[in-house]
Amino acid sequence: MPKISIIVPVYNVEQFLRRCLDSILSQTFQDFEVVLVNDGSTDNSGQICREYARKDPRIVFIDKENGGLSSARNAGLDAAKGEYVGFVDSDDYIAPDMYNFLYENLVKYGADISICSFYFVYEDGRICHTKPGGVCRCMNNEEAIRTLLGRKHFENYVCDKLYKKVLFDRIRFPENELYEDIAVTYKLLDSSKTVIYKSEPKYYYVQRPGSIVNSGFSAKKLQFVEQCRKLVDFSKSRGGMYDMEAQTFFALASLWLIYEAGMHKSKYSRILTDLKNNVLNNYKAAIQSHDLKKTERLALYLLKSGMSINVLCGLHWISKKLLTGLKVFCYKIENLSKVNYGSKPSAFSR
Repeated sequence: MPKISIIVPVYNVEQFLRRCLDSILSQTFQDFEVVLVNDGSTDNSGQICREYARKDPRIVFIDKENGGLSSARNAGLDAAKGEYVGFVDSDDYIAPDMYNFLYENLVKYGADISICSFYFVYEDGRICHTKPGGVCRCMNNEEAIRTLLGRKHFENYVCDKLYKKVLFDRIRFPENELYEDIAVTYKLLDSSKTVIYKSEPKYYYVQRPGSIVNSGFSAKKLQFVEQCRKLVDFSKSRGGMYDMEAQTFFALASLWLIYEAGMHKSKYSRILTDLKNNVLNNYKAAIQSHDLKKTERLALYLLKSGMSINVLCGLHWISKKLLTGLKVFCYKIENLSKVNYGSKPSAFSR
């Protein structure tokens, strides 16, 4: 049996799929299988899956009716034979040594979950590492959950991690729901004894404008808030041990959606009122958190002080545009100077 099962859900990604699969099949760690789940694609993705499955015996191909990302991942988990399991989304790609890196750390520290860092890959060519480098943290489950909710080092993404498969015996991705990573990551950490995180970026997370995260606001995005509300309920089930972190996470999730919907206040006035109440009801815990960024702390304070949503969202939009423009300018200057010196361009913090 293979040591690692790498689950790849596929849906209408023909322009990205070959790059993704090539990056997996060229891993320096070789004792793995790829569980390739075609979730009812209507483009050429299914044909590409079959082509790769014919060429490489390490690929297990599953062709199923469309059921969504969670359904495809769950089907992959049911078929996986490895002692460990990882996930790669089919529009992303990974470094050649990613699974060797994760596996060695997992074994070295006797961990149940091994985590690396990631790059964001943008359409304009930017490849950005957003987390502090040089970090190595070996944590118990409580420390890992606090780190997750504090957004200090790693995120809710399931794809930058390697797990003992036994963790999924009682945990599955929620089907017919969005933001499924948030729904399962804290549960997996809670079920673990030891978690190891090292900050080297090995996963390339492609930012697509049409994805649910990067598209404009819709009522579907309220599922993000509902998943965060469940984090607060989870903390209560643990005697309130994560209340400050969970309530802060909930407040910031609501603030993010206020930014998304706030420029269309007349259309989403009732939703915005509910989101604002979420922020205010959790304000006391959030404002005391040491994990807040200065801009987040200021935004919470302004909302609490009575600033209108329109003005707050306008300030956020202006600052975001200015910051994005500055980053793009710095990226171009950095890469231009490195080309002149014959060096390879490097990623910079977002």
